[in-house]
Amino acid sequence: MTIIQLNPRQLKIIDIVKENEPITSESIASILNVTRATLRSDLAILTMTGILDARPKVGYFYSGISGASLVGNKIKDKKVKVNGKIEKAKYAVKEDDSVVIEIPAPKLLEVIPQDIPIDIVYEDDDLLIVNKPQDMVVHPAPGNYENTLVNAILYHCKDNLSSINGVIRPGIVHRIDKDTSGILMIAKNNNAHNSLAEQLKDHSITREYEFICHGVVKEDKITVDRPIG
Repeated sequence: MTIIQLNPRQLKIIDIVKENEPITSESIASILNVTRATLRSDLAILTMTGILDARPKVGYFYSGISGASLVGNKIKDKKVKVNGKIEKAKYAVKEDDSVVIEIPAPKLLEVIPQDIPIDIVYEDDDLLIVNKPQDMVVHPAPGNYENTLVNAILYHCKDNLSSINGVIRPGIVHRIDKDTSGILMIAKNNNAHNSLAEQLKDHSITREYEFICHGVVKEDKITVDRPIG
């Protein structure tokens, strides 16, 4: 178990993110009138514990599993103390208050192989191509660790899967949504994984999508420049 003691600035950061999410570190620094360098360790602690959720690719911070859920659940379980005492969730935190949160040790994640039928389109020593059905999740995620494509390919391929994407996504090079059916490439080793990822990046692998259009389309070729889903 880890004990996290939040300082007043970290508490203020939580409030700022909850009120303005999504928000960048630059904006947080501006509101607090401090530099980003000053915030670096605070943001690292808040994201490490799950109080905030960081999206590094777009540079935004969210309340993640956060303020409302993570901290809220800890308050309910009496794992949050203010100045050494257990307070109710409605307690208004004041400057110089000492807030301590108990964070449980992380659970070891084990993805189990499952004998789930998969539609194999092609297979050799390096590559497995499957036709993923609708309603199947590609890889395990919180709340959904079984009956995914990864569980199925772990059973089929045993230990012959690339390890580049870790234990949650062995062999997975690219994904499609749960509600979408279609072809997925599975890498059986790291060399194949790197090669496929490079080809996807260079667009030397082409992907085609089929969709149903309602109504009469007069043109032979059209461009859809709108969100589809």
